[in-house]
Amino acid sequence: MSTPAQSNTPASVEEKTGPDTFLFGASSAPADPKQLYRYDYKKLAPLAMIATLPKAEKPSHQWMMQCVQLSLRAVHNRLHWDDAVSYTDVDTAELDLNELGLGTVNLDAAPLHAVKPHEAAAMAPADFHQMSPEQFAAAFPGEEGPVSFGGEESKPGVLAVLKMVATISRELIQKGVTDPLGILEFVLNRANVHRTGRPKSLDDYARLFATFERPWFADRYDSDEVFAYLRVAGFNPLVLQRVATPGEKFPVTDAQFRVSIGDTGDSLALAGSEGRLFLCDYAALARVKNGNFPAGPKYCFAPLALFALPRGGSRARRLHAVAIQCGQDSRNHPVFTPADGDAWRKAKLVVTVADFNHHELISHLGRTHLLIGPMVIATRRCIPDEHPVSTLLRPHFEGTLNINDMAQATLVAPGHEVDKSLAGTIWESRRVAAESLLAKPFNELFLPADLEARGVTSASFDYPYREDALALWHAIDEWVSSYVKLYYGSDEQVRADAALQAWAAEIVSQEGGRIPGFGDAGDGRIQTVAYLCQALTMIIFTASAQHAAVNTPQAELMTYAPATPPAAYRAAPLSELDSENSDYLDYLPPLEMAALQMDFLHMLGGVFYTRLGHYETHWFKDKQVAEPLARFQKKLDDIEALITERNHTRFGPYPFLLPSRLPQSINI
Repeated sequence: MSTPAQSNTPASVEEKTGPDTFLFGASSAPADPKQLYRYDYKKLAPLAMIATLPKAEKPSHQWMMQCVQLSLRAVHNRLHWDDAVSYTDVDTAELDLNELGLGTVNLDAAPLHAVKPHEAAAMAPADFHQMSPEQFAAAFPGEEGPVSFGGEESKPGVLAVLKMVATISRELIQKGVTDPLGILEFVLNRANVHRTGRPKSLDDYARLFATFERPWFADRYDSDEVFAYLRVAGFNPLVLQRVATPGEKFPVTDAQFRVSIGDTGDSLALAGSEGRLFLCDYAALARVKNGNFPAGPKYCFAPLALFALPRGGSRARRLHAVAIQCGQDSRNHPVFTPADGDAWRKAKLVVTVADFNHHELISHLGRTHLLIGPMVIATRRCIPDEHPVSTLLRPHFEGTLNINDMAQATLVAPGHEVDKSLAGTIWESRRVAAESLLAKPFNELFLPADLEARGVTSASFDYPYREDALALWHAIDEWVSSYVKLYYGSDEQVRADAALQAWAAEIVSQEGGRIPGFGDAGDGRIQTVAYLCQALTMIIFTASAQHAAVNTPQAELMTYAPATPPAAYRAAPLSELDSENSDYLDYLPPLEMAALQMDFLHMLGGVFYTRLGHYETHWFKDKQVAEPLARFQKKLDDIEALITERNHTRFGPYPFLLPSRLPQSINI
C-alpha cells in the first residue's frame, strides 16, 4: 500500500494538469500556493470566493471554442426571425465578419448544428491562440480570406466552421474576453438583430425559435400532467418532499383533494398515512423583494403546491397536481385547484416562476457552484499536487474558480442577465444564493441523505432524477472507495495525514472555505476512511452529475418563456374573479427578455467540456489505479444503457444524467 503524502510541500501551482490544459502558459509563480489562492469574502458576501484568479485557472481553448460556436448558433437563429416579428429586413443568415478577415459569412451554409461544439473544438490545433498569423493560416485548411462553405462534401464545411470559430476565439482571447456572456454578447453584436415589446400572442414567443428547438413540452406546458412531471424530471427536481398533511398554512380541504385526484373514496388523511402526499414549498423565496429592472415591475413568489399519488396499482405511479396556494399566508392567498380554470393556470405559472428562481439561485448557483468553489481553493492551498486526494480531485475542479469568478462579476452582478431576468432585485437574488449554501450542513447534502430527509426514496412513484442520480452516486462511490483504499488501510492513517486534516479544517473555517458541517462530526475533522470516501464522492458527484442535472436543462427545458418564465409581470391572482380581470399574456416577459432568456440559457446549458470518468492519459501515475478506473468506466457505460432504456418508457425524456453528457467539473 502506498503512503499518502504527509507534508505540505508546495508543487508548482502554475503547472499544467495536462497538454494544453490552459489558455495561458506558466509564468513565475509564487512558491506558496496560499499566496496564489487567497480567499475573498466581499465579492459575494459572506461566502468564500477566489481573491484573484490564478492564470492556471483560466479557461481552455476548447472551452472557449464551444462558447463561440454556441453563440454563432444563437446568431443564426436570430438572423432567421420572421420579419413580422423582428421588425428587421433580414432575408438571409449573413454575418459580417470582415473585421476578422472572414468576410460576410452565410451561416445557412455552415454546418453549425451538424458539428457538435465539443467535437469541433477538439479538431483545433492545441496552441492556435498563440500562433503567428502565418502559422494560423497554415494550420487551418482552405482559403486564407473569406470562409467558403461550398462543395458537396461535408469536410470543407466543417473545416470552415472550425476556422471561423477559432478565429473568433483568437480575437476574443486577444481582447481579454473569456466569460461566456461576454462571448455571447460579442457575437450577437455582429448581427445586431433585436426584438422588443409585448407579445400579441403566444405565437410571438414561438417565432423566436427559428432554428432552435423548443422544449419537448412547449405545446402542452400548461397541462397538469406536464406540470406534475416536471417536479420529478424537470430542471429543479429537488424541492418535492413527502408530507403527512399539507400543514396549517396550506388549508386544502378533503373536497378539494377528492376533486383534484378524481377519487371520491380518497382523503388527505388516507393519502398522508399511506405516503402518497407530497409538497413543494418555496418558503426560501418568501422575503425576496420584487425587482423592476429593466422592463418594469416583476414579481417573485413563495407558493405551496400539493401533489398526490392515486390509490392502488403495483407499478410506479405518476404524481397528480392537487392544489396551489400562491403565497405562504393563507389569509392573503386562496387555495386553487384544477377546478378553478384560468386561475389554476395562472397559479401553475406562479409555481413555475418560483421553481425557476429557486433553481437558479439555490439548486444551481448555491449548492453546486458556490459549494465546490471553496473546496477548490482549500485543495490548492492545503494538499500538494502529488497527494492522491489532490490527484483524484483536480480534474473535477477544472474551470470552477474561473466560471464562479466570472459569474459574480457579470452574471449575478447589477445590470446583467440575472438582474434582467429573475424576479427579485439583484441583491435579493445574491442573498438567497448565499443563504442557501449556509442553510444546510455539508453532510445533509449527500444524495442518499437528502432523498431520505425529503421522504422520496420509495419506488412506488416515478422519479427519474432520483433513479438516475442514485445509480451515478453509487458508481462514483464505488470508484472513490476503491481508489482511497489503495492509500489508506485504516482510520488511523486518515487521522495522521496532516495535509488531509489541514484541508478539512480549512473547509469549515471562517478564515477558510466557510462550508458548514464538513467532517465526520461536522467539525472539520476527518476521522474515518468511510467518511473520507463519502465526502470525496459528494464532491465529485456535485461537480459532475449534480451540476449537470441543474445546468443542462437550461438549454433544453428553460429557454421557452411561456413554459418557464424567470419572472412574472403581474401579481398572483387573489381570486377567480381577479384572475378573470387579467390577461394571461400580461404575466409573461417582454419579448426582449424572452430572447435574452433563450440565448444565454442555450449557451450556459450547451457546453459539454470534458467527460466524467475520462481522465487525461497517464493522469494517474500509480498503476494500481488502472483496474478500479476501468471498472468505473464500465459501470458508466452500463448506466448509459440503463438510462437510455428507461427513457423509452418515461412520460417525457430525462437525458440529463446520461454519463456521456456529464462533464467532469463545473466549468460553465
